[in-house]
Amino acid sequence: SGLFRRGFRSIRPGGEVGLGLKESGKTVTRISGFEGDGDLEKLAADLKRSLGTGGSTEGDAAIILQGDRRADATRWLIANGYKARSV
Repeated sequence: SGLFRRGFRSIRPGGEVGLGLKESGKTVTRISGFEGDGDLEKLAADLKRSLGTGGSTEGDAAIILQGDRRADATRWLIANGYKARSV
């Protein structure tokens, strides 16, 4: 898979696709726990483009997507070779 060429192997135990709130009160999906030394910005861009949503990264720690996209993000990650779970 192309994702593996970017250096990520999986989402480590304890990592998750979860729901959070921004300070403004808006709902966001937070994807954390990536293992490996890949380019999280590139992975986030591919994921956002595929889902047609906005978002950002939290340093090298997590991808943040606008809205509740847990199911979509989990499906996309699994389809692209990740072991991911939604909480």
